[in-house]
Amino acid sequence: MPCFGGLTQAVEGQADRGVSTAVASVVAILMAASYFNMYSIVKMTLLSKCSVSLSIGERSVKWFAETMKSSGEKTGMAPAQLARRAEIGRERRARTRALLIDAGIRVLAEKGPDNASIDDFMAKAGLAKGTFYNHFQTREDMLTAVATDLAEELNLHIVELTAAMPDPAQRMACAVRYFVQRAADDAIWGWVILRIGLGAGLLGDSMARELTRDVREGVKSKRFLIDAERVGADVILGSGLMGIRSVLLGKAGPKHASALAASILRALGVPASEAAKIAAMKLPALDPSKLRRLS
Repeated sequence: MPCFGGLTQAVEGQADRGVSTAVASVVAILMAASYFNMYSIVKMTLLSKCSVSLSIGERSVKWFAETMKSSGEKTGMAPAQLARRAEIGRERRARTRALLIDAGIRVLAEKGPDNASIDDFMAKAGLAKGTFYNHFQTREDMLTAVATDLAEELNLHIVELTAAMPDPAQRMACAVRYFVQRAADDAIWGWVILRIGLGAGLLGDSMARELTRDVREGVKSKRFLIDAERVGADVILGSGLMGIRSVLLGKAGPKHASALAASILRALGVPASEAAKIAAMKLPALDPSKLRRLS
């Protein structure tokens, strides 16, 4: 960037006039901060750097600091402006992360979870590879984010479809059946969910919220006869993931999703006859336009 070329020359010039290397570094920080409009950070950095007595260099830094302070106060932003600027930064970061996740989904649709690389993700997103590490540390981190996003997408749609159901047992049974059937309809989606879900738990915000609500409501109303909410959540999540696995491996029949839901209900304390009836309820159809397909 042009500013850094000028910055280097300025630092070298200061050093030629007798300013020490340490002070030249401070000058560099000040000038870089001027470019980025980070006056508050400059003041803190300068205070730390200038704790050492540096005769000529110290006087130069003090002069530069006063100049920068005056400039910063004249052109500095009000708190509201600073807050808005921070908000814009967060929004930009969120957009970039969403772009990466969308690219990840498209790459997984083409290559599957085992063959997709960071380079593939970045090429699909049209971004420099360094951008990846601003959002994720490893390839597995991104796969986890993609799987969570896909699970959240389906779960939010399920919440829409089951919102009018007053019984937590009905809502839970429907959710299990939807997830297993979705894996049967879209195998790559299922493998992504299964592979990452076994390690990450697949608890995005909406999943955690809805699962906790349904289990808590069921325990409180004595609909579920279990000792702890966590037990109920583990029964539902563990059984659901294993149900998806059986479907993907071709070991499950067409009624597997309903049978699995009925078994989970019985494990939670719902009478067998009632559990079977709930698990056999007709499901409202999923809207394909609200779900991204991978295969």
